[in-house]
Amino acid sequence: MTWLVALLLAAPTAAAYDFSAAAPDGQTLYYRIVTGGVEVVYPANTVQPVNGWSGFDRPTGALEVPSTVFHNGTTYNVLAISNHAFYGCTALTAVTVGQGLRAVRNNAFNGCSGLRTVVLPSSVDSLGTTAFGNCTLLDTLTVRRTLPPVCPSSAFNSVPTSTAVLMVPCQCAAAYSAVSPWSLFGTISEEPCSVTLTALPNHAECGIVSGGGLYLVGATATLAAQPAAGYFFACWGDGDTLNPRQLIALQTETYVAHFFALRHDTVTLTVTQYDTVHDTVYDLRPQVRLTVVSGDAWRGLVAGNATVPVGTVIEVAAIPLEGSRFEHWSDGETDNPRRVTVAEDMTLTASFGAAAGVEATEACLWRTAVEGRRLTVECAAGETVRLFDTQGRCLAQLPVPSGRCTTVLPSAGVFLVGVGTAPAKKIIVE
Repeated sequence: MTWLVALLLAAPTAAAYDFSAAAPDGQTLYYRIVTGGVEVVYPANTVQPVNGWSGFDRPTGALEVPSTVFHNGTTYNVLAISNHAFYGCTALTAVTVGQGLRAVRNNAFNGCSGLRTVVLPSSVDSLGTTAFGNCTLLDTLTVRRTLPPVCPSSAFNSVPTSTAVLMVPCQCAAAYSAVSPWSLFGTISEEPCSVTLTALPNHAECGIVSGGGLYLVGATATLAAQPAAGYFFACWGDGDTLNPRQLIALQTETYVAHFFALRHDTVTLTVTQYDTVHDTVYDLRPQVRLTVVSGDAWRGLVAGNATVPVGTVIEVAAIPLEGSRFEHWSDGETDNPRRVTVAEDMTLTASFGAAAGVEATEACLWRTAVEGRRLTVECAAGETVRLFDTQGRCLAQLPVPSGRCTTVLPSAGVFLVGVGTAPAKKIIVE
């Protein structure tokens, strides 16, 4: 009987997680499905929680815990960071938790000795025992809940609270300074009472967005995206697909509406000569044809073929494939993409060459990740991500203000993703 008891004590616990998924910053997080959503957990199947990351890549640097996670066709709300979830992840330096998470449980970040900054959303209402214990370098904790979350006195064991800064919502410093252990923080500062929300389209021709402006912190803002003719709304820049979309104004932010072109060539017509019959406008200009050709279909595709009224301005693009680069157009121009005024029937041929010898600059280093229909592109801040179908038609141009762009693809299929002048990558969406 003794050996049976010993065997039972040594047996591993049930699997620690149900699935894994990439966080917005690209690092892998592990989730367990619970009632109403999921919890973030440590990945190892072990009876010793302190060894929860043994054999797995521990998160490092700045980590973003998302509000929702997509898996096998289902979107789950992230409800909590479970017991010991990031215990001993000493290379973590910053953590931002998405809106909707309710609890940071016992020892969740215990021993994260490199952690310096933490941002908790207004939805967090409780912290567990030594949730941030032994985070000896923590110097800035931002809590966006107006009422102090419930937590034991041990939640910040060995945290240098006397020198750390606690940031709380506008006009909430008194509430935090009156409750332990929040009152242990030597400096309790308030965030601004109003913030600016900027709402704009990915391209001015694709649609209009309303709802931006100055808001009191904690106020509800409603953003709405209205596509122009020939386009449809896909999602916001953080991947949210609700439209209109309501959100809580917590900090100054920019929200970009991602509009995609419908599956046909879309051109902008500048009508200079017209007639009106029974309220119908007819363009009387002669029709001309712009033909855009790839000089080597194995190395690249082109976009911009159209039959349009004379004088129409069309944007054309050459899309190099991986291992190739765009060289020039048949008229000697090297701008790509470029705008062409179609004055007569004309043909433009794009020349491509091998990518060998092309200087690899920091701006050209980029990567993609696809989860379901959600595409994430990481590249240099300030670049533009272009999405094409396999016929070379440009479906969307998406700005990347912060080094990462998340969008929801319009359908299943094969797409080409390009950043700047770097070769495009093929992605498959099932």
